[in-house]
Amino acid sequence: MNADNNRNDSDKKSAPTDPRIHAPSALQAAVSPNENQEVAKDQKSSASSAPNEGLLEKYTKSLRDWTRGLVLVGLMTLGVLTLQWCTFEKTDETTRAGLRPYISGVSLSADIERYPMYWALKAIFENSGGTPPIQMRYVIRSSADFPLDPEEIFQHPSDTDAFFESNIAPKGQIKVEAGAPVVTFFDDRKTWYVSGSIHYRDQFKGTPEHISKFCFAVVAVKDTNANLTRPGYDPCPYWNCIDEKACANDRARYDKAVRNGEIRPTKRSTDRPEIPLGTAIPSANGMIIKALP
Repeated sequence: MNADNNRNDSDKKSAPTDPRIHAPSALQAAVSPNENQEVAKDQKSSASSAPNEGLLEKYTKSLRDWTRGLVLVGLMTLGVLTLQWCTFEKTDETTRAGLRPYISGVSLSADIERYPMYWALKAIFENSGGTPPIQMRYVIRSSADFPLDPEEIFQHPSDTDAFFESNIAPKGQIKVEAGAPVVTFFDDRKTWYVSGSIHYRDQFKGTPEHISKFCFAVVAVKDTNANLTRPGYDPCPYWNCIDEKACANDRARYDKAVRNGEIRPTKRSTDRPEIPLGTAIPSANGMIIKALP
C-alpha cells in the first residue's frame, strides 16, 4: 500500500508538464503588448472624442443662434429702410404739392371806357403756387350760351374759340382778353358767359398734366347814384375748379343737373356759340368783331 502511493507520487513528479496548458506561447507573448496598446489607444480616443463631440455641438448651436440673430437684424434693417423710403416719398409728394403751380381763373374785370358801346372784359388768372407753370395753354369761349364743360371746348373747339399760350409767375396774376359784348345786349337783362379751360405742367418729372376750369356770368348792374349801367359778374354754378378732383366733382354735379332737367344744353362744344352781331371776341390775333351771322 505504501509502495503504491510512493510509485504514484514519483510518477507525478517525473511526468512532464503540457506546455500548451501551463506555459504561454511565444505568439501570445508577442501579441499581447500590441493589443494592450490598441486597447489603450481606443480607450484614449474614446475619452478624447467625447469632449470633441461636445465642442462641435456647442459650436453648431452658437452658429445657429448667430445666424438667427443676423436674420433678425437684417429684417429689422429692411423694415427701417422701407419706413424711411415711405417717409421720403411722402415728404417728396408734400414738397411737390407745396411748390407746384396752381393756375385758376379768379375774377373778371371790365373796361367800359376803352371802347364806346362795348364792355371790354378780361379774365384774371392767378398762380397761387410756388413755381411757374410749363407749357401753359388755355382756351376761352365768350358767348351768350350757357357754358358747356370747358374741357369739351378745349378738346373740340369751334371756329370762334381762341387758344392762347402764356405764363404766370409764382403768386402772380395776369389779365387776358375775354371778349367785349355790346352794351345793348344787356338791355333785355340777358347774361353773358366767359368760360375756359387751362392746361399746364409743373417742373417736376413724372407728374401728369394739370387742368383747371373757370366760368363767369356777366350781367348789367344799374348804378342809381351815377345813373349808369355797369357790368357785374358772378361765378357760374359749375366749372370753377383748380384741380382734377374738384373738376371731376363739378362734372358729376353738372351731369346730375342735366339728368334732372335743371339744365338743357342745346349745343355741343363743336357748334358755333351764340355771338350777337358786332360783338368783339378774343382770337389769337387779338380782338375781332363778329360781323357775320
